[in-house]
Amino acid sequence: MGFSASNEPINYSTPYVTNWPDILARSHHVVSFLDTCGHPSYQHTTLRSLLPRPPDYACLVLSATVGCVSAVAREHFLVSVGLLGLPTIVVITKTDMASTAQLRATLEDFMSVWKGGSAGLGGLPFVVKEDKDVTKAVDGLVDGSLVPIFLTSSVSGERLGLLQALIGQLPKPPAGGEHHKRFLSLVSDHGPTFPPFDVNASPAVERVLTAAEADPADDFTQRWTGTEGEEFVAFQIEEVYSLPDAGDVVAGTLLRGQIRARDALANAEWDALTTFHLGPDRQGRMHPVQVASIHRHRRPVAVICPGQTATLALRWPREGVAEVGESDSSYHISRPLVRLRKGMVLLGSAWDSSVHMEFMAEVAVVHRASSLPSSGTAEVLLSPELARSRLDKFALRTGHEVTVHCGSVCQNASVVSVTKLNPLPDAGHLPDAASDRPPSAEASAEGAVEDGHAAHTPQLFHPERNHCLRTGERGLLRLRFCKEMEFLRVDSPVLCRYGECLAVGRIVRR
Repeated sequence: MGFSASNEPINYSTPYVTNWPDILARSHHVVSFLDTCGHPSYQHTTLRSLLPRPPDYACLVLSATVGCVSAVAREHFLVSVGLLGLPTIVVITKTDMASTAQLRATLEDFMSVWKGGSAGLGGLPFVVKEDKDVTKAVDGLVDGSLVPIFLTSSVSGERLGLLQALIGQLPKPPAGGEHHKRFLSLVSDHGPTFPPFDVNASPAVERVLTAAEADPADDFTQRWTGTEGEEFVAFQIEEVYSLPDAGDVVAGTLLRGQIRARDALANAEWDALTTFHLGPDRQGRMHPVQVASIHRHRRPVAVICPGQTATLALRWPREGVAEVGESDSSYHISRPLVRLRKGMVLLGSAWDSSVHMEFMAEVAVVHRASSLPSSGTAEVLLSPELARSRLDKFALRTGHEVTVHCGSVCQNASVVSVTKLNPLPDAGHLPDAASDRPPSAEASAEGAVEDGHAAHTPQLFHPERNHCLRTGERGLLRLRFCKEMEFLRVDSPVLCRYGECLAVGRIVRR
């Protein structure tokens, strides 16, 4: 949707607007929308689309006629606010069909979700009723103090104008990893959904990393170093296309640096500004390519900057050319035997990058909201055996094959080893819970409880007992990719899925 300088919406209902170029020509700025799936079966698709390119804002749409917040909506809210740290707008629709009791029940249920899982993370709920509330809602949404709520109806058009006005006034957040910083700060907060762990490597983590054997470079690590003086460019690939006229086209987000199209430069600048390295392939190698043209919003552009999404048409070096970019004819549309895939990166840098088959992540195991009843069930009503079985259901164990999401990387990985960093908060109330740790660790845990520091004292369990992480526990996972090497960076947010179990955290070692 386009907006004019006065924040008036520009769309296909605007006079003399018949196509997308007309909208771009008349718009002062453009807002792109990403519609996510609302069914539990498609949660993988939702996470796969959100994690590589977190949006600037999130909008949670609820139906007033249901009278409650569905389990999928709960999980989407916790992912957008608790995991990605996105400023979130709540839109309650079908107010013309809902009774007063249904609308009240929907609002009360949303308040329970907000208080129970993300209190203090997304600001205070604020119902936008009139024009003067829009400016306050925009300011509160940007600084994180408010969660705007709109009660709308598509039939009567009630408050849709207020929603459009708020969207038109939203500023573009600055690039530079703000979502990553919010992610790292949020997962360190206390709460029932995201257990606490130190963002900086705790002493327990440091001891584990120090005691671990050094990984041989020829085992799973391949290194590539660019040309001296080359600008650091990092472009993550999220989609891959092959077009008859353009050849190989990749879509993604530019993380750092600038990319200029070869067609927009003079011949003397081609090699210096448009030669990049794409990979990794199955052997962990990077391949030289050039960017022939760039498109954004279906229009050609000459350059893209950090935070922008674009599609790039690639050109590959001809076989038998000694020097990359040695002449105008050294690059052509056909590619060598390189399989393009999601998760690859486009680099142009002297910075020493590395691709890996294994990595270590510090994670906290949380439950998926869609796997629990919407109304919730008090643990005190469950028998110890049932409570234990529920905790075992949301557990990661050595040998499990999990799906790893890290930026545009999405690949299955096997859990090589598990190291616990703290005990289960309520382990003492479950049968045989004490047997999961040696007496020395149990005694130290009891002493920490008496001092009131149990939640802040990381503890390493006996190696023989480090076989799984249950809900509420945190630890170190050593993961090995099942198929291909990937480009990874330390401190990158990582999410691991295994059935109804979620583990969120960061990469601490590659």
